[in-house]
Amino acid sequence: MSPRGDPAYDRLYKLRPVIDHFGAKFVEAYVPGREVMVDESLVAFKGRLIFRQYIPSKRARYGVKMYKICESTSGYTYKFRVYEGRDSRIEPPECLPTLGVSGKLVWDLLHPLMDKGYHLYVDNFYTSIPLFQALSARCTFACGTVRKNQRGHVAHPLQVSIPRGQTRALTSDNLLLVRCKDKRDVLMLTTIHGNGVTPVSVRGTTATILKPDCIVDYNRYMGGVDLSDHVLTPYNALRKTRAWYKKVAVYLVQVALYNAFVLC
Repeated sequence: MSPRGDPAYDRLYKLRPVIDHFGAKFVEAYVPGREVMVDESLVAFKGRLIFRQYIPSKRARYGVKMYKICESTSGYTYKFRVYEGRDSRIEPPECLPTLGVSGKLVWDLLHPLMDKGYHLYVDNFYTSIPLFQALSARCTFACGTVRKNQRGHVAHPLQVSIPRGQTRALTSDNLLLVRCKDKRDVLMLTTIHGNGVTPVSVRGTTATILKPDCIVDYNRYMGGVDLSDHVLTPYNALRKTRAWYKKVAVYLVQVALYNAFVLC
């Protein structure tokens, strides 16, 4: 292991052979369907660790974060990356330097699938106009939620009050920005969909409402990572330990088992 401060220093030195092995095998063994998604998983760990993360939406809340790209329908983990801290450098091939950290993460995970017409679904952490335009130029299309105060997005659909069940949209080239009013405002940015709507039944009633196609497809295809974690939860092999790398190694073995189950 190279000393701290050395350009070759690697915080994942002890795990690198395992990460490289599974990373190569996951890509080699299976070609995912058209719909894929990027999200995070959290390997529970409460000990002292410089890159330990706190994610309140996850059940574990504290642990080692992993970025994953999964097939939306089966939850197959096609590629992953272990978060190493804010100071880690991400330099994926053929990536524009203006995309930012979240854009580079998506580009790194999605790069083997580019130029093949894939549809990518992401949450508001990754959604950005420069990323979606860059992916569209590589014949890869994307859909994701948008925060109201997100930097770089136009504000026109937000300036007018609309009643519940109504939709407003703006288009620019192949980009579509949609605002839908339900219990709260829902903002979507997409290069996949047009300005169409789909009738959706209201839970517990016989009534139907019209929802934009992008929201319907987002709800349908954004559960790949959660599906994988949900199936593995009853068979969780992780145990308490001070060695965080043991937990990550066991978790990767479990992800490999689930991938093998999908292949079977």
